[in-house]
Amino acid sequence: MDAAKAKRWLKRKRKPVLKSERPQLINAVDLFSGCGGISAGLEAACILHKMKLDIRLAVDIMPTAKSVFLENFPGTLFIDEDISKIINGKIGSKTTENEKELVSKMGDINIVTGGPPCQGHSDLNNHTRRDDPRNDLYLRMIRFVELVHPEIVVIENVQTVTRSKTGVVNTSKKWLKKWGYSVEDFTLKATDLGVAQRRKRHFTIGLKGEYDLSQIEDLLPKHSERAVLWAIDDLDVGDSLFDTPSTHQIQNVERIAWLHGENWTEEEKISDLNVGSIKAPLANNLPNHRRPPCHQNGHNYPAVYGKMFADIPSPTITGGFGSTGQGRFVHPLHKRTLTPHEAARVQGFPDYFTFKSASKRRELHKMIGNAVPPMMVLELFKAIFTIMDR
Repeated sequence: MDAAKAKRWLKRKRKPVLKSERPQLINAVDLFSGCGGISAGLEAACILHKMKLDIRLAVDIMPTAKSVFLENFPGTLFIDEDISKIINGKIGSKTTENEKELVSKMGDINIVTGGPPCQGHSDLNNHTRRDDPRNDLYLRMIRFVELVHPEIVVIENVQTVTRSKTGVVNTSKKWLKKWGYSVEDFTLKATDLGVAQRRKRHFTIGLKGEYDLSQIEDLLPKHSERAVLWAIDDLDVGDSLFDTPSTHQIQNVERIAWLHGENWTEEEKISDLNVGSIKAPLANNLPNHRRPPCHQNGHNYPAVYGKMFADIPSPTITGGFGSTGQGRFVHPLHKRTLTPHEAARVQGFPDYFTFKSASKRRELHKMIGNAVPPMMVLELFKAIFTIMDR
């Protein structure tokens, strides 16, 4: 979508209506669904292609994610249990009783999608990186594909998933090809797909039958970068949890004020400080002597306690977007961190996607930060449906 159309979509208060008397019905499953970022993007793509989406099953262990998902996709069978206890057979083995019971509830499935937990693959995980037991949850999706034989498989993860010690991506591709899928995997930039955020995500795509999946990247838009203010310039602080920023300790209030040009010493005003591209009295990075001692020397995270640049995309939104100490999350114009509403916009959630059932700030932030940007998914499925002539 061009910038104007995309902004209108982000600001929509009501979900678009499918204008088709006899739409094709698409039955989907969203595993590791979180609050529904993938499903939101898939639904928008289905509406554009005059198809009606029915999400037959969603699975996630986070209770608040379940309530938010069902707010947006009522009637979905949502299971908030460990997926390994439900889809518990080995790939290539006979169907277990648990699996038979689950499959019997769903009927024919056209699409299986999901984003397995990515913390084990993330570069931010310094303890068990590439060798985390959560990494093999990726293969639970492949087992589910074996059980229901969908037409389309889309698995999302961090770009470093390809370096997992257990080789989950290559293993998945081998099984999918064995079962008659055309398969491709690649990393996409959120900025290319219209998201005002420098986030990179890895996708493994499988289409049942013979398809040239090299076309997908050619069909995807290559948008110019959209600045963070493009996504949030119409938003302000409100009264609800969704529209209020986190409160901060006095030290961080002072750091935020400093980033916005307040309380500079005369020495700071004339010194060559590490303040980023904008010079005093405005800065985007705290100098070392303004940081907590643990972040003053030898740290690898220069953006921590930083202010967003107004004229470029946001850094990757995480569940810590309400904390100055977890990234460059200070608002580019105001003396505060982002509100959940602003973070959701930067993630590419349209305003009609509701988070009203989330009553705890930490859980709300985690859901938004962990979500797959719906706008990325929208563009990806538009390309997939085009290849499949839908």
